[in-house]
Amino acid sequence: MNRIFLVISVLVISTGLYAQYYYNQFASFDGVDDYFSTPAQNEVSLDTAFTIEGWVYLQDTVGANKTVVSTINSGLSSGYAVLIQGSSSSPTNAGKLQLNLNGGNNNFLQTAGTRFPLNAWTHFSISFRNVSSGNDTIRFHINGTLIQSFISNIQPLINSSDPLRVGNCYIPGNFTNGLRGRIDDLRVYKVPKLTNLIANDRGIPLNFGLFTDLSAFAGSNYYKGFCASWNFDGTGNDPLGTANNLTASNGAGFSGNFFNPENYRNQSNFYIRYPGGSWMAAEDGSGSIFDVDTACTIEAWVYIDAYRAQPQTIISKGSSSYSYIFAISSNPSNSPMLILNSGAKIIQSSKSILPRVWTHLAATYRSASGELALYVNGNLDTNRFLSAGNISVSNDSVMIGRSLFGEYMYGCIDGVKISKFAKTSVAIKSFMHTSVDNLNVTGSPQLQSSYNFEGNTFDNINLNNPFIPKVNVYFERLNNVSGASGYSEAPMIRQSANDPGFQASSFYMNTGRFHIGNGTTIRDSILISGVSGTNRLAVVVLMNHSSVNDITLNLRAPNGTSVNLHAGNGSTNNDILTVYDDLADSVVSNTLAPFSMRCRPVNSMGGLPQTGQNGYWRLSVTDAAGNVDSGRVQMWGIRFISAVGITNLNNNVPEEFYLKQNYPNPFNPVTTVEFGLERAGSTKIEVYDAAGKLVELISDDFRQAGNYRFEWKATDRASGIYFLKLTSGNKFLTKKMLLIK
Repeated sequence: MNRIFLVISVLVISTGLYAQYYYNQFASFDGVDDYFSTPAQNEVSLDTAFTIEGWVYLQDTVGANKTVVSTINSGLSSGYAVLIQGSSSSPTNAGKLQLNLNGGNNNFLQTAGTRFPLNAWTHFSISFRNVSSGNDTIRFHINGTLIQSFISNIQPLINSSDPLRVGNCYIPGNFTNGLRGRIDDLRVYKVPKLTNLIANDRGIPLNFGLFTDLSAFAGSNYYKGFCASWNFDGTGNDPLGTANNLTASNGAGFSGNFFNPENYRNQSNFYIRYPGGSWMAAEDGSGSIFDVDTACTIEAWVYIDAYRAQPQTIISKGSSSYSYIFAISSNPSNSPMLILNSGAKIIQSSKSILPRVWTHLAATYRSASGELALYVNGNLDTNRFLSAGNISVSNDSVMIGRSLFGEYMYGCIDGVKISKFAKTSVAIKSFMHTSVDNLNVTGSPQLQSSYNFEGNTFDNINLNNPFIPKVNVYFERLNNVSGASGYSEAPMIRQSANDPGFQASSFYMNTGRFHIGNGTTIRDSILISGVSGTNRLAVVVLMNHSSVNDITLNLRAPNGTSVNLHAGNGSTNNDILTVYDDLADSVVSNTLAPFSMRCRPVNSMGGLPQTGQNGYWRLSVTDAAGNVDSGRVQMWGIRFISAVGITNLNNNVPEEFYLKQNYPNPFNPVTTVEFGLERAGSTKIEVYDAAGKLVELISDDFRQAGNYRFEWKATDRASGIYFLKLTSGNKFLTKKMLLIK
């Protein structure tokens, strides 16, 4: 590794498919007569407190007020409505919010603050709190900022028996109040949300739909007042309510693109913040994934705000005696430690971890040998051998962020994984930077669980064993302490919503982290050997940095040619967590930071050598000092992908995913295969023998939607039956092939 330190003094949305983790859809309205509706239900009947919030893309303010959501009856005597004021109804305040209560007997019009801009996404939130003195409070928030408050004595709310409608008026047969535009992430709470949570949650696709009883959330930031939610991702279903599914009428429908509402949806990694005195808990049962007895691996990404006098718990199991506690020790040690069987077995590192830096920690135990081991950022930190024996098993709850001793986490946690076997360092590293889920899980799914906290607290592998937020934990999308010395998201990456994720083992990697100071250039090299043939490149860079719009990333080949992967693109948001690939469908210059996705670089890598690729490849990271900031490269790497053998037949996109029968069949020794991808994504082609053993990996690459052809040469294979398997995202097809020699 070679590092040289040198001190130096419009958003466009791509129209391709599935480069980003969040492919988002939304409700679309023509403003004439279309709407969504659901019958009146208690969950959307509001009383002494509520919050209504959502995203709106407004396309005009002409005419009457534009309805976002309404339950007001035809007699204008009951129900509520959220509207955007129209030019004929309110010429002075057109484009501003309005709340009608009790059929319009109490109307509150926004007069201060910003209007909803046309043809752009805007987040709104309206909250109401009944006060015993009669001075009821209503607050309007726009894009997370409190815009206007109202103090008024409002009579008790009168709930309507009419349906709840989204996107159009509340008077049957009268469609003058239709909204022309789009609505997304519409939510109803029976509590008044605090300003900080409104600002934080507006960009997070919260989903607690698998919980049958949200009363378990009582006392937390996600209290049972969260009673209805519509994401409009191809359906009008409410994952929270019992009967609040919306039905489209008169042409209302769904549209989609990458990550609108823009500026928030393009962040592919969320995590949980623990402000102290708060935690998450999961009930245990006999034989659950949490009962790690003969062997285990416990791992997580951890970000501590500061060193503390008490240990900071990552995860623990036990309410009196305990099975295990995985934690950061107290100051002055500040090092990771694993304690088993109420203190009978313990291992602790002698090295402190840094505050305000994301660090991956893993601990393993093997009962047969009694070996305990700790890994920091995928590397073995320390190990020791104690007496052999199992980890004690109980049915006590599992807690993240707290131990039975009241030792809380003050910081952030992401990517929690619990496995009932001891992983190797290679296995830990391979998936350290991605979610483990049912698309990429290795071995038996019941032997491990994975929590990635992407707006939910479910096990990604089996959607079981959910964690319940307690007190003040909350999802976060950017770290509140980001700045010159702060870092934002855990360096994890998903290339799309339906691919197997980033695996470090497929790249030549440099994992030695290095700091990027303000106004500096740092160069880091990887020595490549053993690569042959003609190959194109994909480059991954995982970098926490507080302002990526003054960062340049340059890749230099062994022959001296170089290209810029990133050149001052993005904004003052954080992070480059990106696979740069010439075949990706989004260009990095057309998207917003943080770049948590697969993107085309600003300059094509086609000008770099496609053959003779052995030697030193160098990444140069330059901070142009445009902002007073700093950052840290967590790791970077190069993948060499065979550029020959599979031909794109044409530019047409097939209607469905397909794999044709090979021809000829039977064959000797060459056969032709054709397949089609209806959407871009990671694509794998494998051949198995009759016993189910993998005999050849033909291709494992990202491919655009299209029709393809290749030849399989079985010159060195024995006669018999073979199975060709095509996998793309979470779908696969197989064909049986017969080789006769």
